[in-house]
Amino acid sequence: MAEARQSSNPNEITALRAKLPPQQGNTGRWGQTSQDKTWKYLCLVVSLILLLMVIIFSVALSEVLKRTQQVQKEVFQLNEKVTQGLGDAGHDRDFIRGEVFQQIKAVLAGNESSCEPCPLDWKVFQGSCYFFSLDNLTWTQANDSCVQKKGHLVIINCRTEQDFLTSTVQVTSWIGLFKEGQKGHHRWMDASTPTYINWDSEELHDNVTVPACMVMHSYGHWSDFSCELGRFAFICERRQNC
Repeated sequence: MAEARQSSNPNEITALRAKLPPQQGNTGRWGQTSQDKTWKYLCLVVSLILLLMVIIFSVALSEVLKRTQQVQKEVFQLNEKVTQGLGDAGHDRDFIRGEVFQQIKAVLAGNESSCEPCPLDWKVFQGSCYFFSLDNLTWTQANDSCVQKKGHLVIINCRTEQDFLTSTVQVTSWIGLFKEGQKGHHRWMDASTPTYINWDSEELHDNVTVPACMVMHSYGHWSDFSCELGRFAFICERRQNC
């Protein structure tokens, strides 16, 4: 009997082994292998590195934008100072011109009779003659009309001259300032750069058809307008011969 039991044991062991599930590699609690865990950890590390890089880039970009805004502010302030300085220089130049003119008059005759009088309907101011036309023309037509009168559209050099024109002009009128292209520079009729400005607002108007030309309103401030579409009165200027 003992021999029979011993001979049957191998069969029982084989049967029990057949009932067991097949063995797999090392798994975790949820059936994950150690290789799966390694990939997850690696993905997590890469994600953290990318997030850190995004944060660093955002901080750097913010600093660059702040610095750019600061530089723009400094440039704007410098431009204001330069413009103010040029305006003051233009005022001084006009004052000197007026003084020299007065001295010339005093040396020659002591009164205005020593200078060639301005034409009829023209007004005299500090050595220049001014004609205020009420004809509504384009900017080009207005300048041609001034040239026919041996003058040009008025060039305003300082506040003193501006005050004289403001006290005399009756309606919006063309002046001799124009802009070369929508984003170009402003020039007077003699190709000089303005040293005195009297814009209608702090910013120039760039929303008009180019080229743009300047008008002076009856209250003295300037605005730009389409040179050929607009029709306004105009102011001519010519030097007085002494």
